[in-house]
Amino acid sequence: MSRKRALITGIFGQDGSYLCELLSKKGYEVYGIEKTPLSNNAVKIKDHLKSKKVSPKLLNCDLYSYDDVFKTINKIKPNEVYHLAAKHFSSQSKGSNDNTDIKLYQDNVSATLNILNALYKVSPISKCVLVGSCLMFDASSEKKQSEKTQFKTISMYGLAKIAEYYLGKYYRNKGMHVSMAIFYNHESPRRSEDFVTKKIVMSMVKIKKGEIRTFELGNLDAVKDWGYAKEYVYGLWQMSQMKRPDDYILATGIKHTVKDFVVEAANVLGIDNWRKYVSINSKIINRNISSKLIGIPHKAINKLKWKPKVGFKDLVKIMIKKELNGSLD
Repeated sequence: MSRKRALITGIFGQDGSYLCELLSKKGYEVYGIEKTPLSNNAVKIKDHLKSKKVSPKLLNCDLYSYDDVFKTINKIKPNEVYHLAAKHFSSQSKGSNDNTDIKLYQDNVSATLNILNALYKVSPISKCVLVGSCLMFDASSEKKQSEKTQFKTISMYGLAKIAEYYLGKYYRNKGMHVSMAIFYNHESPRRSEDFVTKKIVMSMVKIKKGEIRTFELGNLDAVKDWGYAKEYVYGLWQMSQMKRPDDYILATGIKHTVKDFVVEAANVLGIDNWRKYVSINSKIINRNISSKLIGIPHKAINKLKWKPKVGFKDLVKIMIKKELNGSLD
């Protein structure tokens, strides 16, 4: 019996790398599209996978070129496709101009359209999982969001993900197995340092070691729904195993603030009076989210039998421990 073939875009990102490990352990023949040149964080992840003897077959493919995408998918004819690659801005990144926002929208939507249409033409029986974002609800008036919550966004990234959602629905109506996982904040030791969780972890460890005296953060009262990335990618795989495609929110349903994350990191490291090490700089906040983004994962729990097991405190402990020993597991 031949091995299943899976194609992962964004394979050396946080999510793509965990998914690559998962599928490799399950006996898949894993193909990955890597964005070149790789970021420093992606290089570290690639080297880490290599050290664990996880060796996906890497492909050069411009996701924004339909011809390139068509040729790649026609060559592989994958059983499953996981589209994780995306251009985005973290909440801690510097502000972008209008042209950057437009390019972000165009690139994200065109990549998804290219993949879906190429699959439809070449391998319509392939199963495809798209990754959405809680920012699809970043202007919602609902305190918690479910799959029935109406999309409402003030961000170009959220708007792009909404467009990708409807592209998925379009091809699903044409008979394809296309699902979307709407991810809420999910973290791990593989997060890049432009994300606030990784920034906190790295900075607090440096403070513990006496390497720095202070670091800057934005709004300490910002509310997040934080889960463990390794568990979230398992949900992606579960979605592709379902008989029928569908869309699912993957979240913990539990809210915490940035301050909570700092406090817990300080507790794990035994740092007293964390406030003297943190200074506030409102200029580093890029998004003005008007709602609290807390997901309701009941559908995923009931239908996929997916459940987040790593709680908030354990997530912080994992990230601190791995930062201390330099591991990306």
